[in-house]
Amino acid sequence: MTDTLPYGNDQLINAAMACALHADACRGHACVAWVVLWDLPAYPERFAARLATSTASPYLLLANTLAGIRKMLPPGLVRSEPSPAPTTSHMPSSIG
Repeated sequence: MTDTLPYGNDQLINAAMACALHADACRGHACVAWVVLWDLPAYPERFAARLATSTASPYLLLANTLAGIRKMLPPGLVRSEPSPAPTTSHMPSSIG
């Protein structure tokens, strides 16, 4: 079940749909991730999780708490730490 939201192509999904979409994405892509974000302009003061493969999908989980998002995500996912933002000291001299 999906609900179309008034923000672009976003489609709000539930946990069952998240699991089905995740399984389907894993069959067709080498890398599948759920990106968890906080306080997006379209969804202030809420956590959002978006399925990502080679691009971000329109499918979105929303919750008021991080624990709520974690409950909705497919089982077996592993959290990875965010990458540090690049600084000019780490960029090749042709860029920085």
